[in-house]
Amino acid sequence: MSETGNLGLCVAGKLDKLAAVCTLTPEALNKANELGKGQRIRAVGRLQGGSILGTVFLFDSTFTEAGPNPSIRISATDLAAEFAKDEGDAAATKYAGKELFVQGVVAGIEQAGEGIFVNRIVLFESGAKEPVRCTRTRESDFEKIKKGDKVILKGDFQGETIALKKHPTITETRLVKKD
Repeated sequence: MSETGNLGLCVAGKLDKLAAVCTLTPEALNKANELGKGQRIRAVGRLQGGSILGTVFLFDSTFTEAGPNPSIRISATDLAAEFAKDEGDAAATKYAGKELFVQGVVAGIEQAGEGIFVNRIVLFESGAKEPVRCTRTRESDFEKIKKGDKVILKGDFQGETIALKKHPTITETRLVKKD
């Protein structure tokens, strides 16, 4: 929490062998959802003290994009179609280790487990036999989503094998946009 009471997001990156942790303004925090892992940004904020163990802290920060977003943008329909080919082997290899921004219509939402072990799952309409699954969705985002919503979620690709068949699964998902 910054001195002005604005809750922010910590973004870490290397700057000349220093790590930078930024507490973002509310406006910058909203814009941060569009950033992808590994994307270079230029941050401006109020420096709090000096370097602590090779880390500098910036408060009330804003940023500008300084490089292209390396994440892959794809519709749930296109992702499912790629998995329908050759039992998903080529698609699983293509997306392994990548962050995806998946766009589509929510077919359903589910919760499995309880307490700290709850898994919040968003299923996208895909036009295929199996929906695209987005698992471990952040709770505050999950509460905003309902069946029929048009959304963009981002997360890490994780192909799941269920009954000997690969399924398109995105994990650690966050809501980027809801129409």
